[in-house]
Amino acid sequence: MKKLAIVLALLLATSVFAQGLAFGVKGGINYATLSGDDVTDASYKLGFAAGAVAAFDVMDMLVIQGEVLYSMKGAAYEGDISTDLTYIEIPVLLKYNIPMAGMIAPNLFIGPSLGILLSAESNDVDIKDNTKTTDFGIVVGAGVDFDLGTGKVTLDARYNYGFSSIVDTPADTDVKNGGISVMVGYLFGI
Repeated sequence: MKKLAIVLALLLATSVFAQGLAFGVKGGINYATLSGDDVTDASYKLGFAAGAVAAFDVMDMLVIQGEVLYSMKGAAYEGDISTDLTYIEIPVLLKYNIPMAGMIAPNLFIGPSLGILLSAESNDVDIKDNTKTTDFGIVVGAGVDFDLGTGKVTLDARYNYGFSSIVDTPADTDVKNGGISVMVGYLFGI
């Protein structure tokens, strides 16, 4: 019975891979800031993002792509002041591949994103107790995939806009994450 279960699992996995399921890794830079009614003089802060990606071909030109990323966010202010935020970010993207002949495939994508707060500091002072543990937003972007036969190299640029305030205080404080990311990755199993 165990052997039959193993054989069925292997057949199912092979079938899923044949239908366009791919896994990979990606990493890049974040150029993040904070915005909102209660933010003044915030400028962009450089950080990085890296993690895992899974993509499933829904149709010839449509892909659902999920990612789990370690992502550095926050903002910089005058006088060497900064807010440093780190998240596990989970975007689920609907990706439209623009039809083209050859190895290069440009694409556009959009989708919701959930951020789970790992740490929050302002000038080395822990502010995690005053920061919401989740952040909801939307990701929009464009990219290009390079087909290598056994996999794909991906390059994309995206904008991540936070919908909800990240400040967890009794007052209605409007402070939202936002920023631009440029990422490169590799997908296996295409």
